[in-house]
Amino acid sequence: MLLPTDHATAEAVLRGANLGMVHGGEDVVRRYVTDASILPRGPVRSKILLTAEMDWRDHLDTPSSTP
Repeated sequence: MLLPTDHATAEAVLRGANLGMVHGGEDVVRRYVTDASILPRGPVRSKILLTAEMDWRDHLDTPSSTP
């Protein structure tokens, strides 16, 4: 596994491997769905549940313009 990397490096690694797996949105799945040496997985959606008494800023590393 090679994380993080840019798209060009990821593409080069995939093309040089015997078998690869990619995770991404519909555009990624469409790009690789016909290539038998690459297993596309996606679209991937992540979720987290935070209750009202929790401050979400303590758990997510995401910039926000609203407090």
